[in-house]
Amino acid sequence: MLLKNKVALVTGGAGVNGLGFASARMMAAHGARVIIMDLAAADPAAAAARLGPEHIGVVGDVTKKASVEKAVAEALAKTGRIDVLLNNAGI
Repeated sequence: MLLKNKVALVTGGAGVNGLGFASARMMAAHGARVIIMDLAAADPAAAAARLGPEHIGVVGDVTKKASVEKAVAEALAKTGRIDVLLNNAGI
């Protein structure tokens, strides 16, 4: 398992038919605990739940610094660290 015991954050990963979610799914398959960060309307928590109960979703808009800071703070509070970052969100 390439990512065993790692925490990976994927921006723009809530679209279950998109590249971000496919990447998140692959990271989970390789042992990572995945954090999906996306817009509220995309429902990142639901996308993370599709990967399994140990994965989480956080709301964040990569076009707004304060939103990203809040999402990362939430992710760190829940996981303790971020080892991998995939900046997938397209703007």
